[in-house]
Amino acid sequence: SYRHALMERCQMELHCETNNKAHHTNEISVDQLIVRRGQSFTLTLKLTDYPSEERGTTCLLSIPDGVKRSPKAIAVWKIELDKKSSPRTGVLVLTVTPPADAPVGKYKMVGTYKGEEMLLASLTMLFNPWCRGMSV
Repeated sequence: SYRHALMERCQMELHCETNNKAHHTNEISVDQLIVRRGQSFTLTLKLTDYPSEERGTTCLLSIPDGVKRSPKAIAVWKIELDKKSSPRTGVLVLTVTPPADAPVGKYKMVGTYKGEEMLLASLTMLFNPWCRGMSV
């Protein structure tokens, strides 16, 4: 199945312990990713096959400028490829920054392979009392 193929080709490391400590949520959990809006966190995407269109292992990451958003979108997240990444070996370290006004709640990160979506990970977004520019 496509779901199985995606799981074999793509692994996501959430760095829960490190991210949660940076977000002051490690007392809540170090096993689940719990972050605060307006503050960056790191994810590592590991591809087991070298990305190739011919093999169907190309990984497309949408940077904000290349994304077609709904006019109703209220929160735009920022994703950057970290310098620690090694695209040639299939290791992509991503710095993800949710906006300061992102809705608080649960989020899902979904991968798509040949048109079929699969849950890669989930996270919880909390209010951030340390973030400037955030409305309450």
